[in-house]
Amino acid sequence: MAIEAQFSEKLENYKNLVNSAKMCMMITDEKDEKFLCGRPMTISKVDDDGCIWFFSKETWYWIDEMEDDKIITLTFLSDTDNTYLMVHGKATFSESKKKMDKLWSDDVQDLFPEGLDDPHLILIKIVPEEVHSWDDTENRMMLLLNFKNNH
Repeated sequence: MAIEAQFSEKLENYKNLVNSAKMCMMITDEKDEKFLCGRPMTISKVDDDGCIWFFSKETWYWIDEMEDDKIITLTFLSDTDNTYLMVHGKATFSESKKKMDKLWSDDVQDLFPEGLDDPHLILIKIVPEEVHSWDDTENRMMLLLNFKNNH
């Protein structure tokens, strides 16, 4: 199987796993602290390129943590099928109401009751660089996808 075909197959598996998770932990460097900081995030969409989209508010304190470095880690866990993923990527931000409207769902409405009229609403787009998955047979993390070498 050609390398490009292998990447495409792994990318599809990755997207299916992310879509089935619905939530993940977003981990950033905590500003002015020695520890990393994580928070649960509801996934709005994983797009065709593997980028993961989230709704947020620009006023939330941890947005500053992402602006400083913009390299973040996402962790995913699925208890039902022993699937574990770690995604390292860069965060970008968007205020596009058109994109927000496209990604809006009932899950998001519960988190942001003001809806699309919320003046502080933003989108976070995580552009993956590497994706690691847990290999139960080897009992260790394995590189699943390296986006830097495939784009």
